[in-house]
Amino acid sequence: MRIESVHFETSGMATIAISGGFLFQIPLTRVHELPLGCFLLSDSDSGAMSQEQAREAVRKLPDIAGEFHQEDELFISLQHIDEETRAFSKAYELCGIAEQNSQGLYRKLQAKGFSRRAIQKAIEKAQAEGLVDDARFARIWARRRVEKTLCGPKTLLAELALRGISAEDARQALLDIPFDIILEGAYMKTIRKLSKKYSGPNLVQEAYRQLRQEGFDSESLKNLIDSEKNSL
Repeated sequence: MRIESVHFETSGMATIAISGGFLFQIPLTRVHELPLGCFLLSDSDSGAMSQEQAREAVRKLPDIAGEFHQEDELFISLQHIDEETRAFSKAYELCGIAEQNSQGLYRKLQAKGFSRRAIQKAIEKAQAEGLVDDARFARIWARRRVEKTLCGPKTLLAELALRGISAEDARQALLDIPFDIILEGAYMKTIRKLSKKYSGPNLVQEAYRQLRQEGFDSESLKNLIDSEKNSL
């Protein structure tokens, strides 16, 4: 196979067409990663290749690469960089639609068929650019979840863990949630649900038990139950 053509985008991307129907997109900022030693400033300064030097290196690729195979270093490097570029592009798109966390984004990229290596590279770049922040995701997701379901802290921590959020990020996310205020709504919701099966003292006891299982404070819960009784 041979390189048939190269094309430069105004976005700083080079599109390289290879015989056999292969089309690779390579950011000019990553051209120094290709096995093009004769174009690099030096081994120590390879990462400092200017955009013009990168363009010149890619422009000459059809002449200098000659015939090569899929097992050759040049093809493998082009393939890896292209996949990582496409994986990050998809990650960027997903982050623009909704807040993402690293584990959730990993699963979504995996479902798109990207390799583990490309996904990890894409997530690392997304984190470095501030597109993905698990702590920020935990804060946003936790508040929306509480507003929607009126769940308690234990339930919330368990659900955050299922989404790959660390214990520390989850704990920090819960600090700003006013569970003492949410408790009243959660209690009334639980009472309504349980009233189909329980009544009287049994209803209150079961509601107390379930809300304690969700992690609501026992003292606050007892005070709420007492106040509800006094208001009758």
